[in-house]
Amino acid sequence: AWYREGQYPQAVSVLDEALALAPEDATVYHLLGVAYYADGRMAEALDALKRAEQFGGGDDVVALRDKVQREWQLEREMTQEYRGHFQLAYVDGGNASDLAREILAVLEDAYAELGAELNFYPNVSVPVLLYSHSDFATVTRSPDWAGAVYDGKIRLPLAGLSRMNERLAALLYHEYMHVIVHFMAKRHAPVWLNEGLAELAGRRLFSPPLIAFPGAVESGQLLDWQRLEKPFALLDRTDAALAYEQSYALVRFLVERYGWFKVAELLERLGTQVEWRAAIEAVYRDYGLDWPAILREWQAELG
Repeated sequence: AWYREGQYPQAVSVLDEALALAPEDATVYHLLGVAYYADGRMAEALDALKRAEQFGGGDDVVALRDKVQREWQLEREMTQEYRGHFQLAYVDGGNASDLAREILAVLEDAYAELGAELNFYPNVSVPVLLYSHSDFATVTRSPDWAGAVYDGKIRLPLAGLSRMNERLAALLYHEYMHVIVHFMAKRHAPVWLNEGLAELAGRRLFSPPLIAFPGAVESGQLLDWQRLEKPFALLDRTDAALAYEQSYALVRFLVERYGWFKVAELLERLGTQVEWRAAIEAVYRDYGLDWPAILREWQAELG
């Protein structure tokens, strides 16, 4: 429960008590490794996962151990900076420290601004890591079109940037919205909703024209929503571009037509593990809408 609320030190404390009762339990060591990792305590995470493996942990333990080891090799050479609700790690050099401070300032703005929209201000310390493009690919193993990743930590590849610009600020708002969705919906939001909200957040700072979506509407070749429930990393570059724009278009419609407060209610309901179509029906029932009706209204507006 502590872990799901982002209170990782408290989770570690409870698991330490559990180890006193079961000092050779692989599951407890595995959970301890997960909590340490989420809290950015990489050395302790690696030690706990090695103990979990020693006491019979399975492939999931080994996979996480390898992941932590890969990341820790890079992170122990990084400089750490803290501000408000964020802990930033980066490789020092050039104007990196100036950019780091600007990134932290923008993230605090996102914390306040997006928090006000959804009336949600998580009391957590969010890890943010800045990588070279090659290190980003090594750590995240994400597709080459990915601009950033949030997997419990915000991970950004920076290609020679030394100052803040609109694109980077928008990307930071995008990733911070993922943090909000993560804690409000407890990992139960469909990906289209998660990414649509993140796009909506980022586009308030930098909003390039939609490229793929208008043609897909005109040709009747929008992506199936069931496909968009799953991670966009499974899509190729072309479909991914449409997936982001299509998700953004629907979420923008929901916010503009029915308000942020309904989105907040939807995320909270998803956090109780209600299936997303049922959650939508419950939240928008006051308007006489379920999921098919929302799609009909949205498509009617598209023309």
